[in-house]
Amino acid sequence: KTQSRSTMDPPHADDDGHITDSFIERDPAPPKREHTGCCAPCKWFMDAPLKRYHFLVFLVFGLATVVWLCMFALTAGGAQAFILAGVACIVASIYALFHFKTLLNLKDQVDKMNQLNMTFRKENKALKK
Repeated sequence: KTQSRSTMDPPHADDDGHITDSFIERDPAPPKREHTGCCAPCKWFMDAPLKRYHFLVFLVFGLATVVWLCMFALTAGGAQAFILAGVACIVASIYALFHFKTLLNLKDQVDKMNQLNMTFRKENKALKK
């Protein structure tokens, strides 16, 4: 038999002796994960690949690192692994530069605003004298 309780009811004990307080909202349980297991990230990516292509970029470079490590070990320190890793590093850096272009522009605007604020303070002090 359930009774409806107002949100303003005082604390009460349930059948197990646990005290509940209706004034304090309980945190909801975390949502159940849609995908589980070792392939969950790949399943998550396949749900919306065009929205999550950044995951693919980092996955490719992560897997390539393992390949370059094997190349370095098998070629007894050959230069091929270093050359490929260097080229990939340059490509990843260019990708990151374009990806974070908005943030870099924002930093420039914040620096400009800071400079304008300092100029305004100096002018304001001069006017008050």
